Amino acid sequence: MAKSNHIGGMATIVLDGTSFDTSGTFSITPGGPTREVMVASNGTHVYKETFAAGVISGEIYLSGDVNVTDLKNSTGATVVLSLSNGMTFTMDEAIPTGDWQVSVDGGTIAVEWSGAVTQS
Repeated sequence: MAKSNHIGGMATIVLDGTSFDTSGTFSITPGGPTREVMVASNGTHVYKETFAAGVISGEIYLSGDVNVTDLKNSTGATVVLSLSNGMTFTMDEAIPTGDWQVSVDGGTIAVEWSGAVTQS
């Protein structure tokens, strides 16, 4: 079977089983350990490690059945982001974060959820 050259473009977002129309501008930050380099007084380099939450963010279209308040209050949700290249990212127990700004001109809302991201 030939390998597909399709690597980007369309995305589908599903929140607790409900699919939303996207503008295709979604991004994923997987989260996990982050490392910060620290230089000791004797010149040796060490690092500290902290944990950062994963983030799924992008824009969905404000079709007539989208309830912005319900989306913004959707704590503990399951968010599934499917890319056109076949990759799927799932976030269980997601919490809404960010500004959730509505664009009247574009008819979209910027959405963002944080939590642990897994890829399948």
